[in-house]
Amino acid sequence: MLGVSFLLFAALAPAPQRVQPLFRATTDKSLDAFGACFTRVEEQRAQAWAFMPKERGGTFTNSGANGSGAPYWLQVDTAFRRAKIRLFGDEDPRPPTSLIEAVNRCR
Repeated sequence: MLGVSFLLFAALAPAPQRVQPLFRATTDKSLDAFGACFTRVEEQRAQAWAFMPKERGGTFTNSGANGSGAPYWLQVDTAFRRAKIRLFGDEDPRPPTSLIEAVNRCR
């Protein structure tokens, strides 16, 4: 019975939407160099941030911070010759200008 209920629920659940980045960029800088610059800019602007490392790169985010406004996820993927930077946002389909300026300044 449990299996049938689960299948029915899964069939009724909406299909996940494909998420497109709000902004894309690349950098020749190391993750450490880019990250040091990006976090310095965010701290100068008194913005909350956190970093979640992964095997090749990581994600900068303000998700979950009190009073930080719309959450963002800035993924840096260092698995390529030039690191790929992709910005994702949760609410607004327009990229936050301040974050794009920070990325462009630091890349």
